[in-house]
Amino acid sequence: YVAHSHRTRNTGDSLRLQLKIETVQYASDPLCDNLINASMEHRDFGKTILIIGHSNTLPQIIRKLGVTDYPYGDIADNEFDNLFVITYKKEKAKLKKMKYGAKSGASAAMQ
Repeated sequence: YVAHSHRTRNTGDSLRLQLKIETVQYASDPLCDNLINASMEHRDFGKTILIIGHSNTLPQIIRKLGVTDYPYGDIADNEFDNLFVITYKKEKAKLKKMKYGAKSGASAAMQ
């Protein structure tokens, strides 16, 4: 799932090409309803999915997917190495925050 922007589509393109799959585009909105509706339309609940979004919508997406204690506020615009993995056990969402690729933004400044 990629938000409607060149940057998010480009981010997902290599994975799309490698796996020979199509991406689902969604319009970003403050409540993340468009993403949830697209997921329901494609019947992807319970499946492993990748969501590529923006720093100002990812916190709300994480909360919308059941991680109720995720803090409010945007992720810094210069952080491009965040990977948020949400898993479910007994219908309870669990978040694991990871980093990938070359360090960016605040991560690079701490070296």
